[in-house]
Amino acid sequence: MTQYFPKVYIDENTTDITQNSNDIVAKPGYNFILNGDMMISQRGTYTSPVSTSNTVYNLDRWKSYSDYSGTAVTMTVQQIGSAQPSSLPNGKSIRYTLTNVGGVPLGRIGCYQYIEDISYLQGKEVTLSAWVKSNTTKVHFMLNCTSTSFSTYSYTDVGNWQLITVTGTVPTSGVTSIRAWIRLSSSEAGDIALDQGDYVEMTAAMLTIGKPRQFEPRSLSLELLLCQRYYEKSYPIATPPGSDAVSDGCLWIPERLSVPHNSWLGFITYRITKYKIPTITMYSWSGNPGRCSNTSGVEQGANSALTVWTGTNNCVIRNYSGVTISSSGGWICHYTADAEF
Repeated sequence: MTQYFPKVYIDENTTDITQNSNDIVAKPGYNFILNGDMMISQRGTYTSPVSTSNTVYNLDRWKSYSDYSGTAVTMTVQQIGSAQPSSLPNGKSIRYTLTNVGGVPLGRIGCYQYIEDISYLQGKEVTLSAWVKSNTTKVHFMLNCTSTSFSTYSYTDVGNWQLITVTGTVPTSGVTSIRAWIRLSSSEAGDIALDQGDYVEMTAAMLTIGKPRQFEPRSLSLELLLCQRYYEKSYPIATPPGSDAVSDGCLWIPERLSVPHNSWLGFITYRITKYKIPTITMYSWSGNPGRCSNTSGVEQGANSALTVWTGTNNCVIRNYSGVTISSSGGWICHYTADAEF
């Protein structure tokens, strides 16, 4: 059986997906949120708490948020693979913890995800849902459609998982962005101060048309491919970008053995068409950005691997080191392609 999902054509009998420009209809229950069970983490390892800050992507598609003005305010992000809701024993969750209020207790921390399919959702009733856990009731769960928002402060089961939902109709006009939010909030709850150690944790996030539905995880391979529309890397999924001496996924470019300054070195074709023209970062065999290495692993000079003519499907790698680089066996390098909102 074949079905059409927003932005991609998916054959249920395979994991292959390609672009499709025909009329697209989402099947009932289709989840417009990607990485809702927090399984995909291409940018790094967050199994232990890691410091993060405002507008940083950690787990795929989820952008951290903090509106504190004090520079001493810090928060951590963590991907947790244990103690999940009983109905989702194999999933993972994302947790944000306020680790230092820095004398500025009134504010908000958490994360949000941009939803690409604005035109498709306009005029439709939608439901945002997730399993949430916190050590405080100051949990703000919200779907923001530019100037229209649907939100709730209904979390009450402190220390335990609780299913939270909010339903509303996306306006038919004036919507330039749709964001799904989970955060600890003081100001919208009546200026209730946040405390050091306050946390909010979430899993099984869904945005569906109509009423609430039970969370159904996608296969890991399909979820990864959908996330790669916004971010991909040549490194293995569990290897952070910039790691040293990683052969798995390393690009080998044998065509040009002598590359003058300001000349092309090779090409990259992405795994999937990107949402927008991505920012490309090249890495040498040693993991240093903006450089390539020869096949013996010897790193070339600064700017020996930069990209030009970058498109949504591919890009050209050029040598901008200021000198000719030469190799008897070609060049090796890694890359990341970031096309997030």
